[in-house]
Amino acid sequence: MIINGTANNDELYAQQGDEVFGFEGEDTLYAEGILGNNTLNGGEGNDFLSVVEGENNTLNGGNGNDRLFVVEGNNNTLNGDAGDDELYVIEGSFNTLKGGIGNDFLKTSSLTGNNTLEGGEGHDTLIGYLSSDRLFGDAGDDSLYAGKQGSQMTGGAGLDRFYFGNGSVPDVPAEVLDFTTSVDKVVIAGIPQVQNFEDIILVQDGNDTIVKALIDGSERSFGILKNVNKDTLTAEDFDFIVPVFSITGASAVEGNAITFTITRTGDILIDQTVTVSTSIGTASSSDFISKTQEFTFTQGETHKTFTVDTIQDALFEGNETFTVTLSNSTNGSVISSTNGTAQGTITNDDAAPVFAIASASALEGNAIAFTITRTGDAQASQSVTVSTSIATGDTASTSDFTTNTQTLTFAQGETQKTFTVQTNEDQLFEGNETFTVTLSNSTNGAVISSTNGTAQGTITNDDAVAVFAIASASALEGNAIAFTITRTGDAQASQSVTVSTSIATGDTASTSDFTTNTQTLTFAQGETQKTFTVQTNEDQLFEGNETFTVTLSNSTNGAVISSTNGTAQGTITNDDAVAVFAIASASALEGNAISFTITRTGDAQASQNITVSTSVATGDTASTSDFTAKTETLTFAVGETQKTFTVATTEDFRVEENETFTVNLSNATNSATISSTNGTAKGTINDDDISLAVITNNSIFNIKGTGNTVRLKATLIERNSSFVNELGVFIVDDADGRINGLAPGQQGYNEAALERAKSQGKSIFSAITNIPNGFNTVDLIRLLEFDSGNYLKFFLVKDGTIDSFRAGLTQTTNILFADSSTQIITQEEDSFTISWKESTTITEFNSLKVKIESTDESLTLGTALQGENQAELIDLTDITGLVKADFSVFREAAYNNEVYFYEIDNAQGQISGLQATSANRANYLQAAINNLIKDAETGETIKFAVSNQGQFTDSAMIAGGSILAPMIIINGTLSQLTDNNTSNDPQVYFPYLGVNSDGIDHIRLLADNTFGFEDLPNGGDFDYNDLIIKFDFNIV
Repeated sequence: MIINGTANNDELYAQQGDEVFGFEGEDTLYAEGILGNNTLNGGEGNDFLSVVEGENNTLNGGNGNDRLFVVEGNNNTLNGDAGDDELYVIEGSFNTLKGGIGNDFLKTSSLTGNNTLEGGEGHDTLIGYLSSDRLFGDAGDDSLYAGKQGSQMTGGAGLDRFYFGNGSVPDVPAEVLDFTTSVDKVVIAGIPQVQNFEDIILVQDGNDTIVKALIDGSERSFGILKNVNKDTLTAEDFDFIVPVFSITGASAVEGNAITFTITRTGDILIDQTVTVSTSIGTASSSDFISKTQEFTFTQGETHKTFTVDTIQDALFEGNETFTVTLSNSTNGSVISSTNGTAQGTITNDDAAPVFAIASASALEGNAIAFTITRTGDAQASQSVTVSTSIATGDTASTSDFTTNTQTLTFAQGETQKTFTVQTNEDQLFEGNETFTVTLSNSTNGAVISSTNGTAQGTITNDDAVAVFAIASASALEGNAIAFTITRTGDAQASQSVTVSTSIATGDTASTSDFTTNTQTLTFAQGETQKTFTVQTNEDQLFEGNETFTVTLSNSTNGAVISSTNGTAQGTITNDDAVAVFAIASASALEGNAISFTITRTGDAQASQNITVSTSVATGDTASTSDFTAKTETLTFAVGETQKTFTVATTEDFRVEENETFTVNLSNATNSATISSTNGTAKGTINDDDISLAVITNNSIFNIKGTGNTVRLKATLIERNSSFVNELGVFIVDDADGRINGLAPGQQGYNEAALERAKSQGKSIFSAITNIPNGFNTVDLIRLLEFDSGNYLKFFLVKDGTIDSFRAGLTQTTNILFADSSTQIITQEEDSFTISWKESTTITEFNSLKVKIESTDESLTLGTALQGENQAELIDLTDITGLVKADFSVFREAAYNNEVYFYEIDNAQGQISGLQATSANRANYLQAAINNLIKDAETGETIKFAVSNQGQFTDSAMIAGGSILAPMIIINGTLSQLTDNNTSNDPQVYFPYLGVNSDGIDHIRLLADNTFGFEDLPNGGDFDYNDLIIKFDFNIV
């Protein structure tokens, strides 16, 4: 009977003599029963074909990754056909398994024998089982596993692996009919006694080599290599695989399961078992459930998990461990020597109980109650000892309290107890007194707080004290000074105190100024105040107020002397007139003298001197270089009341705040004094510098900064020209624009200006006319550094560059110096706009507009050399690490150009001693190629290129410490320059005119780290927009 399926997924059954067609789809075809003689055709798709009992059946998998099974039967044929198929014979003999095209898996098992396995094309795996199985690998890199009773194996073409003894020593050695040394390999799999080449014995038997090994003291044969001489075999022809079981440690919080991972390495496509069992460590049997379990690892299986349940408890304890051990590995597997056991850690989750005590106090005679607290786990009964002591720093004595030691037991759940210490009453006045209470001997896992394990008990004094104090007093000289002595606090007893005069350190009176006095004053019960009188002496001398000291001492009957008012000062007030010197502050512009006026008020009837001196005091902003330090003594004659003190200031060229210094009066003579409010004065040096100024008549700019150097910032605002003009600047000698003594208008000045521009001129930037797509001129700026105070003259190179002018390629008539006929200068707050016109035929000053200003901004990284002679360069010499270069590339050109940067020794372009001159032109190109910069992370040479009117943005990491110069490859590639074929070499241009074949400037500076390239020979259209590269550097 013919049984046809559909184009869908079918399930079809055959009985006897049937032919079944699955057609397309993933079909399931069965032939069941012992009748047999059926044909099962899977057709297209990933099909499943099965024979359960039966003989003489044919199973054709068809195209697709099919699975074909004979569960029990003989003389069946299994054809995998095209695809990665799996063919199995579970029981049976004289069956034929054909893998067909594809990477197939063919296996016989159980009590099978005398089967034939043919891998077909592809990388196949063939597994025999019992005797007389024949394994043919055919084309491809095949793996052939010999059966235990001996198999014949033919690998066919490819790198084949022949497995002997797969998990056990074979009863009958296998035969390999086509072993090729140095190509095929013999694999001894799953034999722990055979793990390397030294463990095998090669025996020559006629034309064949027998592979043997010592197993338990006896030589056992594993396989025979037909027609192979043993002397041609090396260790490279053999592999050895021993499956190894290992286990890794694991942990879990108590009460949770701990999961261990068992790993098998070295799978040899057979089932193997291993036993896993637990044993106690620091954990006891009550902490986890002990367990033993056997695991079976099937073919291809590498990991299994073993789970141990832990038991929750309420005790605080450390983490606990137990051991898990692997044993009884089977079928040629072994236990890892280093990871055959693992530790299970039960992590404790119970908080440790902590005992703490708080300080307390009470009035003397009362009990002090201390509170002891238990925090954390309070589930167990625990005790702590509490004891009193007098520690270092305590002020109480043993008579002030009753010592006490007590052990407190906290029942389950109890968190607080009280410890009481009785204090003793006395009648003495004294300060508060302290003693110490300490916790110790905590039990059952509890601990003592590290911060609150001790507490202080304070006995508060309740007795009052009598305190004697005295107040300061004064009187005009010749009068008596009356001092008041008071008694505060307990005044219920008769008490006395001694009062005495003295001249203490810091006093200004002498013994002739007052009558010394010592007296003991007795305060009766309830009396709180008494008076002590000192007589002063009149004199005719002018002098300051004078002082002496009155001291209390020898208080009786428990009274004390006030710690703050136990002494007083008596002041004898002078009643004579005094001459007072004062000085007024003054100011002047820097470079001018500052005149200070010193006045004398009061008694001017005597000749008196005063010293006047300059200094830089705290808060002053001037330095000693800003003025001429000076000290002078001025003598005021009788009746003279005013004099002048003059200080010269220093002119500088720095923009700064007004600066101050101090003028001090000192050493007044003949009883004159110095004003307490006007004894010093401030000298203010008013700054007359501005950051950027223009001398209009000569179009000269004067630039100044806060330090020795200053930065000039130039920003491109507008350009309206058919030419690519370059703006430059050079330094002149003074505000009049002189050069080597010649002023503008004098004979020879123009020639001197041209020579100065040629020798010292710095390029600011060039303004291109035809802008590529995406290139923005708004943010084109240049930062240049000058000495503060330099005078600058700007000039314009029309249709050329300073480099081309130096090389004689640009006429002097194209050099336009700044004057009223070529530019207009407009001031805008702290900046200026210079508007140029490039020709007398143009009426408007709009050929180029540039904003210039003085700035504190740091120079842009990489620009230190830019603007110098032929210096379209990137200077990273001061950088020791990596620099991140963010760059954008723009293009307006028909040619496909490439730009690269290369390392040079110095700003003149020298490479390893090779100068950048026309004489070295050919060698210089190769030296530059050898020095091309690479990305420090990827190692790739950094290329700068983009499609016409396109924009390319990227970044690279560049090593610091060098100077980088650009080179442009015209309408060609770097590979053309390095392919050893000079006939296809493209033209290359450099910043250095000497090595350019046409001697023309092909690279211009458009802004900081912004370069424009011209790709045509002899300058072509001189538009410098054929390729533009703009960089932004940041130190990593």
